[in-house]
Amino acid sequence: MLYPVGIVAVWLLLASRSMESGVRTRFQVSVVAACTGGALLAGILYLPIIESAGVRALAGNKFVAPSTWLQFVGELPRMVASTAASWASPLPWWSTAGVAGLALLGARRRGVNARPSLALASLIWCGLLLIATHRAPFVRVWLFLLPLFLIAVARGVLRCMPRFAAREHPRDPLIALGVAAASLIAALTTHAAERLDDTGAFRSAEQVTAVLAPKLHRGDRVLAPIPSIGPLLYYFPRAGADTALLTVPLDSAQRAFLVLDAHQGQTLDWAVANHIIDPAAFTQPTLLARYPDGELWETSRRR
Repeated sequence: MLYPVGIVAVWLLLASRSMESGVRTRFQVSVVAACTGGALLAGILYLPIIESAGVRALAGNKFVAPSTWLQFVGELPRMVASTAASWASPLPWWSTAGVAGLALLGARRRGVNARPSLALASLIWCGLLLIATHRAPFVRVWLFLLPLFLIAVARGVLRCMPRFAAREHPRDPLIALGVAAASLIAALTTHAAERLDDTGAFRSAEQVTAVLAPKLHRGDRVLAPIPSIGPLLYYFPRAGADTALLTVPLDSAQRAFLVLDAHQGQTLDWAVANHIIDPAAFTQPTLLARYPDGELWETSRRR
């Protein structure tokens, strides 16, 4: 929420520069007051979570906690590349640079325009917020900018076509229909949506649940790091398994099952390095099943 609301606020403040002095001041105060009121309202709505889990659950969890500056700088290029590749989908990965180039061409302004640039407002606010948090977010966080990106790509395409660039409003609707049809055909033939590997996708979740459900008893714990835990929370009730076994304290468990996503680089060594399982407290895990995108392991507490 901080990103889109902040962009709108920055855009309005930039727009106020063309106003008369007195009007500009009142307008800017109104924008700041509106943002402050929105922040207070959001805080009120989050009070139940803050009361039950504390502020740290929102501002200090491992997904939003600040990275070291060295790690942050190293993560930025990967975040930008992943976002651009995701937005260029379903086109092949090697087309990402071309699509990004069209977007830059389309975002560039021509001539004098009284309205401020939305691209500039986005760049200013997102840049400031990234520096303030020094944490590279997930690709999906930038999804709200995707429509603007696609509009910029469309403008870039038109600017590359001299026949239509001279027209202020291209009149031929067949162009838009043709592009839409080509995009649809590409998405269907490449199965891009089905193969999307965003956070939360674990295609073997139903199979894993089918193996686990008959085995689970009180005193067990299923260790399912992101992204597998989300799909398992869906399939467990359908199979009659207790979802509480996904979150009970590991200290009270006598037996543990590890669900590891190979696509995310999750291995036994990774689980130990990230303190998901302690080899000193549990026996060497035994492989129960292997799937195209993951593995299922079983271990018991040492006596």
